Amino acid sequence: MSPVRVYLTFGLMMGLLGAACTPTQNVRGYFIDDVLIAEIKSDVDDKGSVLNVLGSPSNVSTFGTDTWYYVTRKTERLAFFEKKIVDQRVVAIEFDDSGVVAEVKRYETEDARTIVMSERVTPTRGKQLSLVQQLFGNLGRFTGEEGNE
Repeated sequence: MSPVRVYLTFGLMMGLLGAACTPTQNVRGYFIDDVLIAEIKSDVDDKGSVLNVLGSPSNVSTFGTDTWYYVTRKTERLAFFEKKIVDQRVVAIEFDDSGVVAEVKRYETEDARTIVMSERVTPTRGKQLSLVQQLFGNLGRFTGEEGNE
């Protein structure tokens, strides 16, 4: 094999290896345009004007105050590793009782809080069956003589 072929093969292999390690980026949610957000004025705009300027919100509050959330998140994954949040921005538009904008808040990645899920398990009543008991528990229970009329 000629030295040129060896170098080309080596270069191709290194290129493929480098391409495999390139992080994959994913952007989801509402693209937050600062110019459009600046158009929303407190005590002036209502829900209809916010819909005309920004469109439908990503999420609407369920409890408490009437708030619309516009969320965007950029994540990055390198090969088989877990996703990492690169950038996250949230714009929260809070409305008063009459549907007029009361306040516009912005949140960045630094404002996020990590929520730790509870590892507790709710106990259930009854027997704890093993896998074998679950698989073979009904054998012989139904003979076919009853109910075949």
